[in-house]
Amino acid sequence: MRTLTGLFADNESSKANSSIFKILYELDNLEDKNLGERKKEQLLRRKLSGNNLGGRPKISPLKESLVIKLRNEGYSYRSIRSQTGIALSTIRRVIKEGELI
Repeated sequence: MRTLTGLFADNESSKANSSIFKILYELDNLEDKNLGERKKEQLLRRKLSGNNLGGRPKISPLKESLVIKLRNEGYSYRSIRSQTGIALSTIRRVIKEGELI
């Protein structure tokens, strides 16, 4: 291997250089494993404490049932939006999920 400084260019020190690279590689792997374990622990703590795990919060089941009820009564999506204040995309998702059940 050649570098700009020529530090690793000596053929006699190739075993030493190889050992150094192996050590650096293992340290990097150890750091990656440690980081992965810490992320898993944080995720588990957040799940156990009930904190939000990311993304937008869900609407309440009460509002979901209201959306389905209004749609079953024949109200349009826009009418449901004006009555509940829920976005059209959320209304569509709730109704679609309600049809699957």
